[in-house]
Amino acid sequence: MVSSREDGEPRRSNGPARGDLSGQPQEQSVGSQKLTTSDALAYLKAVKDLFQDQKEKYYEFLEIMKEFKAARIDTAGVIDRVKVLFKGHRNLILGFNTFLPKGYEITLPLEEEQATPTSDDNTNHI
Repeated sequence: MVSSREDGEPRRSNGPARGDLSGQPQEQSVGSQKLTTSDALAYLKAVKDLFQDQKEKYYEFLEIMKEFKAARIDTAGVIDRVKVLFKGHRNLILGFNTFLPKGYEITLPLEEEQATPTSDDNTNHI
């Protein structure tokens, strides 16, 4: 089945979408939580806003989602790529857990949360 998106580009429907962050109306259940298009759009907006000066990161994220939807990468592959892409942005990485299927969770070590200077650090902090 082929229909038209709002931007006039064709959209193909090949059954239920996996990891769809495209904004198409749908409700998806992950774990015991129901996700809506609004949840996906809010996450996409957070990614876009954070990387407004690094648009290539936003576009790379979209590409990861497209590859997952097309089954070219699996859930573990998505997790690995998202962790690398969003390195240093703990909230985005952990926020992505919302969209992962039951049985998958991204965890991060506590030391990535905040770098604290050690007492033998000879640099001046202003």
